[in-house]
Amino acid sequence: MTTSSQPIASGELPRWTLSNLMATADGTGPTLNLADVAAGICVSGSVQALGLAMPAGQQPVDLWARGPDLTAVYEPGDDRRLRVTAMWRLGHRGSEHGIRSTELVLSAQTSLLSSDAELTVLATASGASALAAGEWTAEGLAWQSAPSDTTRCLRLTLAGAAQAAACLLLAIHPDDAGVIEVDRDTAGTCRIRCRLFPSNVEKGVLLRSRVLMAVGPNDTASGGTESWTAELLQAFAGSEPILAT
Repeated sequence: MTTSSQPIASGELPRWTLSNLMATADGTGPTLNLADVAAGICVSGSVQALGLAMPAGQQPVDLWARGPDLTAVYEPGDDRRLRVTAMWRLGHRGSEHGIRSTELVLSAQTSLLSSDAELTVLATASGASALAAGEWTAEGLAWQSAPSDTTRCLRLTLAGAAQAAACLLLAIHPDDAGVIEVDRDTAGTCRIRCRLFPSNVEKGVLLRSRVLMAVGPNDTASGGTESWTAELLQAFAGSEPILAT
């Protein structure tokens, strides 16, 4: 395994710093422990997102940080023989308004003639006072009051002293197959699964998918939440596919 990081220079885009298996955004920001990748990025005490469900105890065989991109490579850890590459890319859009965004780019391929390719991206948010589920349509994005088997976007309003007046946004890119599932308990804790690559992958084929996570202010009363989430989702939907990591 190789680990590397570069110093943060004033005025540059957000970037990761890496120390062994612990990555930190912008030096003192959200953290990601690659030794427990299922836990995901610790955004705050009540939000962890963009975790990756992997076989128990599996560690990356290669790992590097380059500017806003943190990349980890996982060799096959079960009988599906999937080689998985995960890249967490820090965003800068809206950062001046307190919005933190990260995009997870997942790639998968197999050494078998054909294999089940499904991967699951995980998130947990406590203190969710409201929830809206979205489905990509030809006209854009249609919001609903409850998740369904076509949910591709999710917006949570977070309440409580630890995460006052905040909004969590999760979205699967409209060009990618997948669905978002949510389990919510009586205390308002949401456990979220973004299920990607629902079909098999054949040998020699590379699958790739993107998931967006953002946390920002929840000022629904003034229309602000709709404004920044809509702008971010529009930019995400129109972004060019990543051809290489």
